Amino acid sequence: MSLWIVGPSVLHGRGVIATQDIPRGTDLGVAFLRVGPTSINRWVQTPLGAMHNHSEQPNTAHVLQNRTRSLVASRDIARGEEITTDYRLQRDWEQPLPSWK
Repeated sequence: MSLWIVGPSVLHGRGVIATQDIPRGTDLGVAFLRVGPTSINRWVQTPLGAMHNHSEQPNTAHVLQNRTRSLVASRDIARGEEITTDYRLQRDWEQPLPSWK
């Protein structure tokens, strides 16, 4: 059984929702893959990467390993809770607008 599904978001349109309780430290999967030479910062999104939303109080963090970025639970996540990360911690990516929560 998958740890998450894509569903309605209370934050923004659609998001990633936990299908079961997820303990802190759990790897939820690869969100982004680096393609091409490492001198070019080009990433391809997986469904997990494309659909998770920004929060100033996130429950996951990006973990960079070689050519992938995975989402790892930074605290316990309850079943039904939206899975979020703080986009501001990835300075090389689009940054949140003031209207984003």
